[in-house]
Amino acid sequence: MLPYKRISELIFDLTSHNISTGVIYNFLTSQYNSTEVFEDKLIKELIKEKVLHSDIQALMFKVNFIGYM
Repeated sequence: MLPYKRISELIFDLTSHNISTGVIYNFLTSQYNSTEVFEDKLIKELIKEKVLHSDIQALMFKVNFIGYM
């Protein structure tokens, strides 16, 4: 995870545009919040499945809310 200041510097290096850390924070926060509805629906659908195919990253996912751990 990059600090907001570093993201701002990276954007400047790539585009020569100054983007404040506040704008970056607001953008990332709004994007994160907009995924909550999708995530809730996805979790409900995944719980219904008998078999789920995934890679090793699934082992790092907290599944306490499902009741498996």
